[in-house]
Amino acid sequence: MDERGPDDRVSEDPGTGDSRTGERMTKDPGPKPERQIVKDDIWARNEIESPCVKICVIHSEAKICVGCYRTLSEIGAWSSITAPERRRIMDELPSRAASLVKRRGGRAARLGRGEE
Repeated sequence: MDERGPDDRVSEDPGTGDSRTGERMTKDPGPKPERQIVKDDIWARNEIESPCVKICVIHSEAKICVGCYRTLSEIGAWSSITAPERRRIMDELPSRAASLVKRRGGRAARLGRGEE
């Protein structure tokens, strides 16, 4: 014969509740774990310096990328050329921007109606 009263809660697994009444018992979670701060330096990698700005479109006439101003052959060989050679190319990239002629006005300009 069981001599437990109505307030004596029994549970074979702590936190699962009283098997007789169906009531839930809460389990003390204990102290909260400390939050770990993730530093950005774990994402830092020693990567090859690149002028890429992720606007990868080759200009149809100039045959250079409109984002970084490199040629297709420079882009393809970038990871295999030496650091001094990459630096030399990067130093001359700003002067290549002038070779890209921007079209202004779309269809109206092509038909001579763009300027008044």
